[in-house]
Amino acid sequence: MNAALPARGTPAYERISAMAKELSSYGLGIFVPHSHDRSGSIIELPQGTVAMEQRLQVSFTRAETLPLSSVPVGWRWNGVELAVCAGCCDAGAPD
Repeated sequence: MNAALPARGTPAYERISAMAKELSSYGLGIFVPHSHDRSGSIIELPQGTVAMEQRLQVSFTRAETLPLSSVPVGWRWNGVELAVCAGCCDAGAPD
């Protein structure tokens, strides 16, 4: 998986920088939806899988099985629409 930013000064870098600047006006940023394989290498998070933080631990679940107490905190384009790819649950919230 190649998740590195393009080289500074390239057109792609400038477009990403402009997107980050626009997103920052909404309190948002840019991240790479990912997990790790058995060797520790970064791999793309499969479509429909959500990285869920709960009680300071990250686990992975299917989007359709998110706890009702979860709050979406990351989205990505799935080819049709924005889809949740990261969520968070309050430590004190019931599962």
